[in-house]
Amino acid sequence: MKFRNVDANNDKRFVNLRAAADYMGVGTQTAKVTAVKIGAEKRIGKRCVYDLRKIDEYFSENDTVQLEAADEE
Repeated sequence: MKFRNVDANNDKRFVNLRAAADYMGVGTQTAKVTAVKIGAEKRIGKRCVYDLRKIDEYFSENDTVQLEAADEE
C-alpha cells in the first residue's frame, strides 16, 4: 500500500489525525481535542477520521477554539 500526503489543495474530505493536524498547523493532540470539540471527528468502525469541511466551516465562522486546560494532578 502506498501512502500519500494530504495538503490543503487535495479534494479529500476525510483524513487521518496526522493529516488533520498538518492541515490545522497544530500537533496531533491539539488537533484531536479541537476536532472533537467542533464535531469534526467521525468514526467509521474502529477508525477515527476527521472532516476537513467541518474544520474549514468552523474556522470560517470562528476565529478561535477555546480549549480547556488539562487537569494537573
